[in-house]
Amino acid sequence: MNSDLSILLNTGICAIIRLHARNFEIKPLIDSLIQGGIKALEISFDTPDAARLIKKIKEYAGEKILLGAGTIINSESAISAIENGAQFLISPHLDENLLRFCADKNIPCIPGVFTPTEICTAWKNGANIVKIYPASALGCKYIRAMKSGPFEKIIFMAVGGISLANAADYLAAGATILGIGGALVNDRLVNNGDWEIIEKTASHFIEIARSKKDNND
Repeated sequence: MNSDLSILLNTGICAIIRLHARNFEIKPLIDSLIQGGIKALEISFDTPDAARLIKKIKEYAGEKILLGAGTIINSESAISAIENGAQFLISPHLDENLLRFCADKNIPCIPGVFTPTEICTAWKNGANIVKIYPASALGCKYIRAMKSGPFEKIIFMAVGGISLANAADYLAAGATILGIGGALVNDRLVNNGDWEIIEKTASHFIEIARSKKDNND
């Protein structure tokens, strides 16, 4: 396991920023997430000017945030993300070439998987963490079945449709990490400057993950 992801593993929550606006207030958004307990952040590459956004967040937050890039679909976007400060990459799909590329760069990569074959292929290609995506389509029963079977040693990150209402269920089913998108950061909240809501929501997600970790310990 790459030690660079220890923060992500310890908190169990990755905030996903996927927005449509090209210009929004970066500092209060990042501050609200950090104050809510978020320590790992993914910038989706389908957000406008994602590479520039990664660079700005890296310059502002420094070591306060483990900064990743998501929706990485090829080596070109991977290079752009890494050059601008991304410390880990997440893809929506399984690409063995991308996994090998990241391994050569010593950058952790979490591939998106859907089937047992994809999970196994990702594992064989060095991925100790896989992104179960879209989690809402598969559900908690799928994660529980996979974790109680041949993939119990693989770390699952559930992404897609995770909310405060179901976060605890996904963790109980066997997900170690939750990727939280629109339920935490979305265009409406950011455009309205609802930083306090974002902070409180982040805090709730962190509390859910911490409670699950404490029960396991």
